Amino acid sequence: MGENGTLTGTFVEPKGTIRSIIGHGTANAFGTASWAAGLTVAAKADGQMASSSPVAAGSIAYLGVTPDAVILFRAKRGLLKPKATDELIANAPRTEVASAVVAEGRLASVLTVTFTDQSSWTFDIPKIHLKGAREIVAALSAR
Repeated sequence: MGENGTLTGTFVEPKGTIRSIIGHGTANAFGTASWAAGLTVAAKADGQMASSSPVAAGSIAYLGVTPDAVILFRAKRGLLKPKATDELIANAPRTEVASAVVAEGRLASVLTVTFTDQSSWTFDIPKIHLKGAREIVAALSAR
């Protein structure tokens, strides 16, 4: 059972968040030699965050699946782990979900939920929340 009464769910971040953090970290850690390359990676990632999901840059959210809907709740970062709030960011009926896939990566994975109108929500999934992303894909694939 997920948070906020959902069947399953996971914490998500806007697509590009992890790449942006790595790019900014590279620029700061390695000085002028890699500064420009790091900022280029960060700028590209920042652009991805602006248009790929209903979650604002720098925020975290909880994506949950209920028997009837896919719901995105605002979340708060905690000392040990994040916590979902009751504040609704977006929702969609499960009948409008065309597909859900997770592309797994070394540092982070990307979860994409595509709807029947060809729109989609795309999120970065930190390694620690990958299991929940897989469960979302399984739940949305089972009909």
